[in-house]
Amino acid sequence: MMETDGFVLDRTIGRWNDEYAFLTFAVDHGLYTDCEGYGNGDSAFYPGAASNINKDRGHDVPRYAVEIQRCYGHHNTLGYSGTAGDSVWVHDSVFTENTAGIATDSAFPDHPGMPQNHSKFERNIIANNNVDYYKHIVDGTCKKPFEQRGYEQGVVCPAVGLPVGAGVVNPGGNYNIWRDNHIYGNRYSGFVTSFVPGFVRNDTEFAQQFDTSHHNRYIDNVMGVSEKGEAKPNGINFWWDGQGVGSCWTDMSGTNIRTVPACGDDELPAPGTHRYLGEPAGTLKMYACAGYDGGRQHLPSDCDWYGAYAAHGLERIEVKWAFGGAVVLGLLAIGLYYRRLRASKRGLVGLLLAVGGLVVGVFGTIEMGSVLHPIGLALYGAGFALLGLALRATPARKLGVMTLLVAVFALLGAVDHGLLMIPYLPVSPALLRVLMEIVWIPWALGAVLAAPRTATAVDPATDPAAPAAPEPAAA
Repeated sequence: MMETDGFVLDRTIGRWNDEYAFLTFAVDHGLYTDCEGYGNGDSAFYPGAASNINKDRGHDVPRYAVEIQRCYGHHNTLGYSGTAGDSVWVHDSVFTENTAGIATDSAFPDHPGMPQNHSKFERNIIANNNVDYYKHIVDGTCKKPFEQRGYEQGVVCPAVGLPVGAGVVNPGGNYNIWRDNHIYGNRYSGFVTSFVPGFVRNDTEFAQQFDTSHHNRYIDNVMGVSEKGEAKPNGINFWWDGQGVGSCWTDMSGTNIRTVPACGDDELPAPGTHRYLGEPAGTLKMYACAGYDGGRQHLPSDCDWYGAYAAHGLERIEVKWAFGGAVVLGLLAIGLYYRRLRASKRGLVGLLLAVGGLVVGVFGTIEMGSVLHPIGLALYGAGFALLGLALRATPARKLGVMTLLVAVFALLGAVDHGLLMIPYLPVSPALLRVLMEIVWIPWALGAVLAAPRTATAVDPATDPAAPAAPEPAAA
């Protein structure tokens, strides 16, 4: 249905379609009730570009444009999807045995009502969404004529690229509420939330590059436990790229960056928990994983989303960059020590801490949500602090200052990812650290190449291993 004001889909089954079981577009006053959809290449239920009736409101809305109740979406690429699915209320429904359970997004161009906003999902079961249909893309099944693909035998041809094993995917949504849902058994993550810059949907104004994902609430969801009380953990509960204004969580366990803004009793985040850009690793990952192209049978080789074809370990894009950065930083730190600081015990301790922290950090990146990541940052920051202080006692004093700046943002990142999200920072310390490292790397390389082959003098006031300065002669 398109551009319809008033409709009901009641006790209806939609199955074996190349894209949608039920598609409603640019509609208002709609109701899906007691419906079922399966075997569909996009989703069972798609209320895309629903009427944007609440675009200028906060969370207090008078009504929703579309209601979905007591419906069942299973064995699809998605149980529910809604690009610009504005003002949709989904409740008391079940989304299981899909590739991903639910996606509502602002990631595709030419949909009215962007960015997506003001949907509410409550009392749903979003579970065990781990079915990998991407094998049908790779083996050529989905290139065959429609009638030869074998939909009736369970073939599904994914229309979009999604993490196999995700409960909810929300790239680019605002003012959405996720309340009292049971979300369990999703092997990748219960939620995947990221921002989508406006140019992805052909909006080129500067302000629109930062207009998602804001003011989303994750309230009293039951994570990793079935409606029968059985423990069925998700891979992690929340994967978040670290970007957003006004979003908050009541459950902060099992997150990829370990710290998220908490919702207070008023269901609002604490003051100052605003981040206008995503974490560098998260943003890089979302960019790489968006390279799916079913028509060309292309799955991104460095993304860990695509089931049997998912990247693992050092194959993953964020791990590649962490490993590559660790190698470059570690080699330069070693070079600086041997060319300029060999007489400094402080420099040696700093080198060992920095290299150890870089190694630990790579392992922390491999294991999402691991405590190894903030531990690695803390060791790296402490090591660079000592190297910076040692360099301050050499002719490379200014490089020492820059090394100390890198150390400061590494240590702030350890706090930000390991203890609490530091308030009143508009961007993550990780982004600031990366920017400092981009400056530091060529500077340090120049210092290594230009240094004499023998160690320079060190400051006896700061290095106990250095010889004492001679006493002044008596008058």
